[in-house]
Amino acid sequence: MFLLILFGVVACGAALWSMYRGLRGGATKKFLHFENGRLTVYYYSFPGMHEKTYALDQIREVRFTHHWMRSPVSHTGKMQIVLHDGTVSRSFFYDGSVHMKKMVLATSLALMSLTTKELAEEFRRHGVRRIIIDPHLLEGGRAAETIKKHGLAIKPCFFILSAIP
Repeated sequence: MFLLILFGVVACGAALWSMYRGLRGGATKKFLHFENGRLTVYYYSFPGMHEKTYALDQIREVRFTHHWMRSPVSHTGKMQIVLHDGTVSRSFFYDGSVHMKKMVLATSLALMSLTTKELAEEFRRHGVRRIIIDPHLLEGGRAAETIKKHGLAIKPCFFILSAIP
């Protein structure tokens, strides 16, 4: 019993330390960071915040999709990075907090669309040419025109998690 309690205390301590480490440097407000030809994606996983770095010249395409989270009112975005050698990254999830720069409890489809367009434009500015966006993230003709104007690909993705009528 004592060993079980000791293990629990050590695990909680490690999780808190990892979360504290992630809070330092303000990285929690960022989802993506571009620097010196490299992309760093910040994500949360047990026991805290982690980061994954990719060379920008190795990225072939970026895929954006979405699905409902917690309820039909709140949406979550999913981003995957495909490298030139065919390797597909883990799924990186994001919500309206990326755009708002503060915690958002429920992300509408409109806010998810805006956030996704902002992320796609950031990739475009840094030289990634092939960006695939789930058509469900486009809110009507105006958004589609904006995406086409910036030269982004609008294609149905084969890995859409939730079909929305």
